Amino acid sequence: MKVLFDYGVGGEPEGSPPTFKQCAAADIHAAFLNPTEHGEVRTIRYDGVEYEDITVIESGPKESKRSSVVQMQHDFGQGLYKRTIILYVAEKDLNGVKPEQGSMLSMNDEEGGTFFHKYRVVESGTEMGMFRLKLEEVDE
Repeated sequence: MKVLFDYGVGGEPEGSPPTFKQCAAADIHAAFLNPTEHGEVRTIRYDGVEYEDITVIESGPKESKRSSVVQMQHDFGQGLYKRTIILYVAEKDLNGVKPEQGSMLSMNDEEGGTFFHKYRVVESGTEMGMFRLKLEEVDE
């Protein structure tokens, strides 16, 4: 059996292998934003545009856990509380539009849900093809 390798000019392989970041970005929906694993399907409203049925990862206190003093911070105003969450969403699911720090966005609380929570974007960054948003919700 004879195996031939064609390395092109100069003995170097053509093209270079993809980096880890390139592999991760190409596999965002299958690995990270998989709704059967960690992802949750939501609708996001931002800057006058509604992005329906996109998969996100939300970390932080959930609605049912709001009674915990550690998870909720009293805002020194009677009846005002703030909840902070971290939201991961694929850059392409928001058509490349990154929510900017200080802006407002809304997100429903479950797939097909009609109630939208309003959040202020506290931090906004991009990591390997995903937006990482630190969001703060203020309830009265």
